[in-house]
Amino acid sequence: SEFRGYNHSTKDTTPPSIPTGFDCNGGENYEPVYIYWNPSTDNVAVTGYELQRRTDFNGIWSTKYIGPDTYYYDFNNYDILYYYRVRAFDAAGNYSDYTFEISWMARNPL
Repeated sequence: SEFRGYNHSTKDTTPPSIPTGFDCNGGENYEPVYIYWNPSTDNVAVTGYELQRRTDFNGIWSTKYIGPDTYYYDFNNYDILYYYRVRAFDAAGNYSDYTFEISWMARNPL
């Protein structure tokens, strides 16, 4: 007789929670902007985060960081308003929704 095995594993389809506490500061006197957020939670494990930035309210988002840290230092040009957002992901490729956007402008110290 032929034995047919069954795969009892289930695919992880649950995304991580949206990161909270998303904020930034700094960027003065030639220092980088410090962007940070609280860790997300997941039913298995959070693998990392994707941080995006744009320079125009209606501009195109570009990815600035992908990795496991809950912070990023960004060097910006002075007197340009930057917008940021972040989301979490897990090993199965599930992504949380993005956080709300925050904006920051570094002022020229001169």
